[in-house]
Amino acid sequence: MIKNINKNSDIPKKISICEKCGNTCEEVESNFILYGFKLCRSCKLTETIFPVF
Repeated sequence: MIKNINKNSDIPKKISICEKCGNTCEEVESNFILYGFKLCRSCKLTETIFPVF
């Protein structure tokens, strides 16, 4: 009756996916913690140079 639940199964996968391009990168998680956006390095650079309001 008791199911074994893997606590680390889906959470890191969802956090490490970029919102803009969908690439999986370790930097996405750190950018999410620091800035509140799930962006990879290239998308963060693009948003910094060409901000869209």
